[in-house]
Amino acid sequence: ISTTTGPEQTPTPVALILPALASAMAEFNGQVEMEAVLTLGVKHVAALLKANAVLISFQTDSGWVTAAGPSEPSLSRSEQLPDDGPERFVQDAGEPVVADFRDERWRGRAGRAAAGFAAGPYLGVPLRSGGQQGVLSAFRGPGAPAFGSEGLLLAQLIAPPLAAALHVAQLFEEARAGNLQMEALLASTEVMWRPTPFLDVAGVVAEQASRLVPGTQCLVSMVPPERPNQFRIVAGSGAWAEQQIGKEWAWQGTLAGEAMNALEVRETTQLQSRSALAATLAEGGIDTGRLIPLTTGSELPDGRRALGVIGFYRAGAQPFKPEQRDLMDEFGKRVSITLHRAELLEAATEANNRLKTGIDVTLDLAAALDHREVIRRMLRRAVEAISADRASLARVEGEDLIVEDTYDREGRATTIGTRFRVLPDSSTGRAIRSGQPRVGGALPLQHLAQSLRAIHADTVHTADIPLVIGDQVGAVLSLARRSEPSFTTSEVETLQLIGNAAAVALRNAQLYGMAHELSRNKSDFMNLAAHELRTPLSVISGYISMLEDGSFGPVPTHWAKPLSVLSTKATELGGLVEDLLIAARLEAGTIPIAKAEFDLRETVEEALARCEPRARLLEAELQCSLPDEPVTVHGDSDHVMRILDNLINNA
Repeated sequence: ISTTTGPEQTPTPVALILPALASAMAEFNGQVEMEAVLTLGVKHVAALLKANAVLISFQTDSGWVTAAGPSEPSLSRSEQLPDDGPERFVQDAGEPVVADFRDERWRGRAGRAAAGFAAGPYLGVPLRSGGQQGVLSAFRGPGAPAFGSEGLLLAQLIAPPLAAALHVAQLFEEARAGNLQMEALLASTEVMWRPTPFLDVAGVVAEQASRLVPGTQCLVSMVPPERPNQFRIVAGSGAWAEQQIGKEWAWQGTLAGEAMNALEVRETTQLQSRSALAATLAEGGIDTGRLIPLTTGSELPDGRRALGVIGFYRAGAQPFKPEQRDLMDEFGKRVSITLHRAELLEAATEANNRLKTGIDVTLDLAAALDHREVIRRMLRRAVEAISADRASLARVEGEDLIVEDTYDREGRATTIGTRFRVLPDSSTGRAIRSGQPRVGGALPLQHLAQSLRAIHADTVHTADIPLVIGDQVGAVLSLARRSEPSFTTSEVETLQLIGNAAAVALRNAQLYGMAHELSRNKSDFMNLAAHELRTPLSVISGYISMLEDGSFGPVPTHWAKPLSVLSTKATELGGLVEDLLIAARLEAGTIPIAKAEFDLRETVEEALARCEPRARLLEAELQCSLPDEPVTVHGDSDHVMRILDNLINNA
């Protein structure tokens, strides 16, 4: 049996062709790489069909892959077959096409694929295997014979094994991609379970996400606690995505915002037309996106229901396949748990740091009892704790504030005692009325005194912390920054801790000052009383002495005992007055000391002698054991006697 390839060629026995065909099939079956199968296909088809050029196009999950040859076949990929090529006609017809572009009827279909062979014969055969499709195209030059029945038969014989080999290669690529995806998923899982800082986790997540679905780019967008209507891009993978890191977007009007607000996955192939960020998406040619909200079903400590969104993006309107969606959604769940845990860890660390700061500040402030020193320490610690530029404390008096003290990194001082009116709608006014911290922006300079305008001209962010002293707001701690960023919720909470500690310390300082004043007044009173009592007591003692020695005449016998009692009591009263005076001097720290050497044994014996009358009255027994040798000491003997008198009498 023989066939002919055209009127100008002699018949070729099929027996000579079949070994070459079998060899080509064997080589096809021995390959599992798409590139290798396509390269062999181009070479064998060109040899068997005596073609000057061969195009083999096959559809895969990521689009069409095409090999062109026969010399050094090159590969290219595209989303669709070209509309102006004959292979599209073969695909649409679904059957072999034998044409000659020298014929006027076919010349218009030569198109891009037949470049260089626009006036020659063409043979196209569809490739089908396992639901996948492709096109085998062969071209001859203008002077070559047309493809006859023999060429058509050979093409139909080689098409099934070639299609099967391409299908196997595609399955192998999918399996390998699946392995890579699984490796990426496992690698991300291993990383995610390690306690890692939040931004480091986000970076790993973005890198691993791009490996899950080849050809995609990934963005991790977070919602800052202090700006709940914004997305902050914290990580990305892919050329376009990496350019977005660090940017902030308003999530209103975006598909990512819609996904986060509804806590549901969103996907579209018309992303540019559905997003307020069309210009940004157009920069990367992004049309397709799948946006997965990062949530675990429980609120964060700051009240957020979702941390943000992880987005998978790619160019062109290519919807993701079901298995890709499942993989991305599973990855999104793991990312949500991991980032949620990292956020909680950072929140706990911040809370611990705030508590440590509060304890340090409390201990620092507790060491000062002067309220001026307390204020100075508090202002410095507040500025250092949150990296502010300026801090001030003002006392509330009606509708006015009076500056108690300031601390400024640049040394811009405000005169202590400066008074200014509180604006009701200002951050400070709202803080005083509500008793809660308030964060604001630049200060209204037109309402400030000229001396304060220069100090606050470049202030861009403020925070006011009311200090409750007693049962009302008695002062306001005000912080200022002259550059970004604004004060965060965490920083305000730190300031509250400092403010609470300062309020207690100020209250203690006030109480200490009051107690110190009362003590001084008491000392002054005792000192005054002792001095005032000395004069009349001296007069009384003098007259008693004069009565006893008969200066006013003979003393009646029955007066002797009363005068003795009066003399004794006057002496006791003199001792009490002297004690009162000494106590006053002790309080004031002005008691005189006269040091000298004396024998402590004599001082003890004198103290016992003074106590003997009281001991007899109480029927008490006094015992004393003294050494034989003198006990010489250096000190004030009067003070020592007074101490001994107190000890013995108390006993």
